[in-house]
Amino acid sequence: MRNLRCALLLSGLVCAAASNVYAQALEIGASVGTSCKGSDGSFCSDTHSALRTMGPYAAVWFVDQLQIGGRGAWLRQPDLDGVLFPEQFAFAITERRRMIAEAEVTWHFRPGKRVRPYLGGGLGGYRDRELVTCEPVGCEARLTRIGRRAGEHRQSHSTRTFIAGLSVDVLPRVRVHDGWKYHNPFKDELALSEVFVAVGYRFWSP
Repeated sequence: MRNLRCALLLSGLVCAAASNVYAQALEIGASVGTSCKGSDGSFCSDTHSALRTMGPYAAVWFVDQLQIGGRGAWLRQPDLDGVLFPEQFAFAITERRRMIAEAEVTWHFRPGKRVRPYLGGGLGGYRDRELVTCEPVGCEARLTRIGRRAGEHRQSHSTRTFIAGLSVDVLPRVRVHDGWKYHNPFKDELALSEVFVAVGYRFWSP
């Protein structure tokens, strides 16, 4: 939770810096993508693939190459259920959602060109939410076998992100970004690989 707050605070401070004499433009937009969670040493889990991500972002451009800003995103994960033997009780894990908030820095190469590759990184956190239920009555004590407890649960984690992609000027003030973000690389279930497309509008520039 602390990392989420820090990321949101830093993002707000960066956007406020748009009035700084060194800032060239303020860009606000939204992104949509598809993501995949890692699992047990695997880059992509079959159970958690093709997860849709979407959310807003805001960034300030400096010297036409450095972009600093913040981004929020949400994704819904598939429900899980099963039956445990020999007790023969059923469990379900539903309403599984994740919220991501992070500050990002990217460096865009080929200044002045219409199509530009970029590299960068992000720092922030995400919060997971899920609801665990089971039946018949009295099954709650047995949920420890799957490492769960009955009820609604929220858990926060920090995230460090690698970013790579291309940005394209499609109109004088409209820029499209597409690329790849790898959150928490090589950390199994905490890792998240995301392919995205974002569209942003530059509200002002000198």
